[in-house]
Parts: sequence; C-alpha cells; structure tokens
Amino acid sequence: MERPKIYKRKITNDWQKYCPELSKLRMLDIDNRVGPLVIGFYLQIIGDGTIYMPLYKVGNLYSHIYRFYRNRRTIDGYANA
Repeated sequence: MERPKIYKRKITNDWQKYCPELSKLRMLDIDNRVGPLVIGFYLQIIGDGTIYMPLYKVGNLYSHIYRFYRNRRTIDGYANA
C-alpha cells in the first residue's frame, strides 16, 4: 500500500485564504510581524499526511537583541553583571 501524496503548497494556500493578514514564510508555515512580535502558526502533518494540526506560535524579536547587548556590555566592561 502506497502513502498518499502530501500537497503542502495547496494546504498552505488554502489556509492563507482564511488568514490574508498573515504571509507564507515557507510551506506549512504562515506568520506575520506585529511590532516586536512574530505571530502565526505552523501546520504539522500527522500520520500518513491526511491529517494536519495547526500549532500556534508567538515569538519576541527583542529578546535576542536584549541578550546580545546585555552580554556585550558585560564582556566589554561597560557594566558589572
């Protein structure tokens, strides 16, 4: 018995029709930047590819920048942490 073909592009395009404010990052990954946040979802394929589940995500872009500058100040001797 052969596994069914998974049409990732069609699945992604169908979901994007219902969420036009979000953009495709790559197949099965749809999100948008809102200020310092990245909000969206990933479509996880389950089993043989006939079922998939949206996994919602929120990411903070400033957390990486804050850690970089905090470590830089400490290393360069600008701040005592």
